[in-house]
Amino acid sequence: MDFNKKRPLGKTGLLVSRLGLAGGYGVPAAAVEKAFHEYGINYFYWSTPRKSGMREGLQNLMRKNREDLILVLQSYDHIGFTVTRSVEKGIESLKTDYADIVLLGWNNWHPTKRVLNEVLKLKESGVVRYIAISSS
Repeated sequence: MDFNKKRPLGKTGLLVSRLGLAGGYGVPAAAVEKAFHEYGINYFYWSTPRKSGMREGLQNLMRKNREDLILVLQSYDHIGFTVTRSVEKGIESLKTDYADIVLLGWNNWHPTKRVLNEVLKLKESGVVRYIAISSS
């Protein structure tokens, strides 16, 4: 199996590696960069808590490779009070202009209208390109 071959991510038109890298439990910056350069991983899932190793590695990669990376920022906000600030803070921290995907994490029920309105505003403003959801 060729892990460097990219595959379409649903109907987004984004091409992603067969494997992604998440950093919620901590990953060194060097490992993030190695995953991209040596293994062709371009799907990076920066969940919460957002650890410094993932941030540093992504910052380094984004300087020259932003268009080749798929950045996913997660929010566990189920009420709608912090999702916008969480996404904006993640984007600012990475010194980029947008996230490819905002992932509404751990939703076992339909997201509230307030959450949906917030993420739709983020999408309409270009801060995020796509919206995803996960559940347990």
